[in-house]
Amino acid sequence: MSEALLERVSSAKSKLAKDICMIRKLHFQGLSIQTLAREYGVSFSTMSRAIRGIRRAYKDGAPNFADVQEAISRNRERGARKRRRLKDGDVAELFRMRAAGVPLRRIAVKFQVTHRTVMNILSGQIYRGSGGLPPSGKSA
Repeated sequence: MSEALLERVSSAKSKLAKDICMIRKLHFQGLSIQTLAREYGVSFSTMSRAIRGIRRAYKDGAPNFADVQEAISRNRERGARKRRRLKDGDVAELFRMRAAGVPLRRIAVKFQVTHRTVMNILSGQIYRGSGGLPPSGKSA
């Protein structure tokens, strides 16, 4: 690495070490690791290690590992919901179409998703609680 790049990375990591308490608070309040990493100019891995207190520089005040894991999974679920392409009504329509015998690929084309996504919705792996029961009342 060039000297300038090393200096930039070093300064980003030292700023990270100084602000670690605030970063942890922001993460527990719902900011994703990726968002925090971009804001501080470090990699996702570096930010994740800082939040978890894995490296010596970030050990002070490190929260309980179980609390960190819970916050990470909560933030992942929130991020997944924000990225959803289908609304509750779309999911209900998808179930109605499938019950009417429409092929998976045609459903996928209509909603601009892959046929695998349609299969995952129908099996209840994703979009649970989004109008995800077929008209017959049975779970998919």
